[in-house]
Amino acid sequence: MKSRIIFISLWAVILLTSCAHTEVIATATYVEPPQTQLATVFVFRTNSMPTKANIKILIDDKIVAWLPDERFTWFQIPAGKHSISAGYPNPFNSNANLNLSFNPGEIYLLQYSGTAKHDFSLFGQHDEIEGLTRQGGGWIRLQVLPKNGVSNVLNSLSYVVAKPEI
Repeated sequence: MKSRIIFISLWAVILLTSCAHTEVIATATYVEPPQTQLATVFVFRTNSMPTKANIKILIDDKIVAWLPDERFTWFQIPAGKHSISAGYPNPFNSNANLNLSFNPGEIYLLQYSGTAKHDFSLFGQHDEIEGLTRQGGGWIRLQVLPKNGVSNVLNSLSYVVAKPEI
């Protein structure tokens, strides 16, 4: 019983600190990424609890965007190996991390979610974007999806601007 109270208390602290860092991020008119030799990375987030808290997206430990739920953004990075992480501000630094190699001029699509196998999360059903399928199973919070799904994201979610400089 005591461990249960501690667990619930820790989750309350995480949720409250996440909400304390949340500010309203306005959606913007979508702007196509320029054609360059940089890699273009689209990141989207759907039905990821707590939905009122913004996640931070980092490239090589530098914040490039804050992303509310049901939104997407894009940014461009130099080709090569980079560490991408995303998560809520919290005292435990529990971000999801991916180490990926990016090719010049390529497009990449990443999804941030709190979903598990069978499209179920602790907080209810996960809303998939039509035309996209997730790869793998188990608890997945940051994953690479096929780049041909970008058009489905553009048509389904609202856009927020990432920092242009990386």
